[in-house]
Amino acid sequence: MRSPAELYDWELAHVAGRSDQDLARYSALAARTGGPVLELACGTGRLTAPLDAVGLDIDADMLTLARRRGVRRLVRADMRCFALAQRFPLVALPYNSLQLLVDEDDAVACLRCAGSHLAPGGVLGLEVTDFQKGAVRDRVGLELLARADGVSLHGALVNERSRRVSTYHRRFEEDGEARVDHVHLRCLDRSELEGLLERAGLQLAEVTEEGQRLFCVATVRAGGEGRHTASAPAASRRTLALAKRERARFA
Repeated sequence: MRSPAELYDWELAHVAGRSDQDLARYSALAARTGGPVLELACGTGRLTAPLDAVGLDIDADMLTLARRRGVRRLVRADMRCFALAQRFPLVALPYNSLQLLVDEDDAVACLRCAGSHLAPGGVLGLEVTDFQKGAVRDRVGLELLARADGVSLHGALVNERSRRVSTYHRRFEEDGEARVDHVHLRCLDRSELEGLLERAGLQLAEVTEEGQRLFCVATVRAGGEGRHTASAPAASRRTLALAKRERARFA
């Protein structure tokens, strides 16, 4: 069976329909800020490669595919707690990646760490989605989402409105094998995102709303400089040590 990273790319192509629709937004931000770009949770490099960005991800399998895609500068680290010598005019956190951090403190730690890696006057570009906005059911049973190239995917969805968490249950099948996993996503609307940014020493500067989705640009709040990873989870500190060993690559 294909690796989880390969199945991720398959799902983007055949279920999510996400290819380069968001590239123009981040390219425009990169042109405006002058680059270079740091992309957090870069995955398999869908945006990292065309942006010629530094890609950071905790998943070695994802980074392997990103390297095959032509990404030249990669760091394996936890986006809640990392340390690079370089500062960036643009830090990108695309395609709902922040929402993988269901715990509020984890999300704040990620945003705070991103802010601490901004060059003076730099911006954070990110996308978030409120998956529960307009939802009429809290549970959607398992159903076939796509079948292509010898792979099929069945999915189910559970919305926990009190926690503002949506859980996506997946079952991939290929060559008689199955892989089952569960993706937990924290739903975010504008006010909830603003609360997280405020705790991280950041503020919204621009917002474009498209249905459930927000494309946002955030900047460091006055007096917010220097607030970084002190509150990151202790479990992330092993990854911080790994990230520090990568500093020379970007010095």
